[in-house]
Amino acid sequence: MPIFSYQSFNAGNQSKHDLVSVTAQKLTVETHDHLAASTGAARLVYPTLHDESFDSMNYPDGRPADRHLPPVQGPARLVATAPVGTISQTNVRPDEFFDMMKYKVLQNRQGVFREMQQMPHVTAFGELNGANADFRTMNEYVVSDLAGATANKKACNNFSVYCSNGIRADCVGQGDGWYAINYLGYTVVFVHVPNRLMKGAKPPVAAAAKPGALRGVGATHQAKPAAPKPYARSAGGETTEDRLVTFYKGIADTIIQNGGGVIDLIMGDTNQSSGGVTPSVVSKATSLDFKSAHTGSISPIDGYKVSVGGTNSKGDKMYDVAVYNAATVRMKKICYWSQLAPVADGSAVAAVTDHMGLAVDIELI
Repeated sequence: MPIFSYQSFNAGNQSKHDLVSVTAQKLTVETHDHLAASTGAARLVYPTLHDESFDSMNYPDGRPADRHLPPVQGPARLVATAPVGTISQTNVRPDEFFDMMKYKVLQNRQGVFREMQQMPHVTAFGELNGANADFRTMNEYVVSDLAGATANKKACNNFSVYCSNGIRADCVGQGDGWYAINYLGYTVVFVHVPNRLMKGAKPPVAAAAKPGALRGVGATHQAKPAAPKPYARSAGGETTEDRLVTFYKGIADTIIQNGGGVIDLIMGDTNQSSGGVTPSVVSKATSLDFKSAHTGSISPIDGYKVSVGGTNSKGDKMYDVAVYNAATVRMKKICYWSQLAPVADGSAVAAVTDHMGLAVDIELI
């Protein structure tokens, strides 16, 4: 019963995939200022083992590779959000921001363990190219190996997938706005639905998606994904729903062509405005019964008496969701966490992204 986790960072629309591309981007700044102005001391910081806890005196042979592997016992601290203006490209250096990203990952792991009694088995990051040299140490904090990373033209279009316990995930397809894996028999798709699909504006015709390096079952059944179609509003009145159905149908067809089978789980930044959109369009696209893993308001695991109606910065749009194939898997549990990460030695928190993250515990039927 693996746990799949997804966290979207906020990268810029730029060709460089380095640390600067994710440092205090515009939407992250807006998220922080909104949360700082609207919440008081309502955030929890879990105890973690920081790097300085493993000094050369205690570990003369070097820091243990699994120093962040175990859960850390102890109560969480209730802290306030740092003041408005704390996060900006002039106030936060890239190395300081990377510290926030790393500690955010540690916080997510500790929170998931408290909710599900296990650490995540697969962790996916949206808008991050984990193969970039600036992020080479991220695996120490995810406590997982980098299983695959995209290097798309724009930093905001990337995915990185990490797997724990020495188990690898096989890539069974990737394309514009998605990355699919097979992990222990589960076929999971991580998505960042392109903005153009949610709008009526006519986009440029896209080139064929790169199939990337496929391993495992997909390696022997590799098929070139179909070229994405221009999701323009047609003369016949094509709707947003039509474009989304086409998008997800292309994903499902490509995975099947690559030998990955039917989709069990889709999670990530869907750009949907409400929770019912994605299960509806995926069900139409695949002729299968997909359901939302979560309905209703969200109580983030790192919040104290906090409830929101969405996963975006203002808590009013349900962008980040998980939907599952009701015929193949059973949803056991889902949890969400905020956009905030510890700063100032954990005495306050500040936004490190513009999206809430989530984790799901599922099992095959």
